[in-house]
Amino acid sequence: EAWVNRPKPRVNVPPMTPVTGAGTLLARSRQWYDLLHLALQTDSTRVISLSLDSQERPIIDGVTLGHHDASHHGQDPAKLEQLALIEEAELRVFGEFLTKLKNSSEGDQTLLDRTMVFLASNLGNGSGHSPDNLPIILAGGGFRHQGHVAFDRRNNRPLSNLFVRMMQQMGIEARSFGSSTGVVSEV
Repeated sequence: EAWVNRPKPRVNVPPMTPVTGAGTLLARSRQWYDLLHLALQTDSTRVISLSLDSQERPIIDGVTLGHHDASHHGQDPAKLEQLALIEEAELRVFGEFLTKLKNSSEGDQTLLDRTMVFLASNLGNGSGHSPDNLPIILAGGGFRHQGHVAFDRRNNRPLSNLFVRMMQQMGIEARSFGSSTGVVSEV
């Protein structure tokens, strides 16, 4: 109720224009990230879920495959090269979003410090449709970020262990979530 009755900030943001041609996915991703940044900056929401479709082509100049096609590479060096270019470009745009959050103040902290950003894939190896060893990026949120954390691939921990840690970081006194077996303490 307090939020509903509080005056909302006025922002001076130019309207978004449709994008076409090579790089459409990346430009559209930038627009989505700009919208997320604006929603967080204006305190319009505190929870956002975003799924970016990377099926369209061309994603970037010099790449003829869509992300899905490239991810089903079958160890083909040409497809692996295109997949690397696609994913590097996508992560560069994601990095721009994190930088924008870091450069935005909210009280005595940055918006990144006050926001948990979780980026994940549903497959660890798209070519084999393997859900094992998922690539995860966790940024912001006041965690003790210590760089790359790797776990034993054969005796890995459930991703829900990280979710328990994230809930605890939000002040939720959770001891378990889904199939969790504990809490990821490395972050």
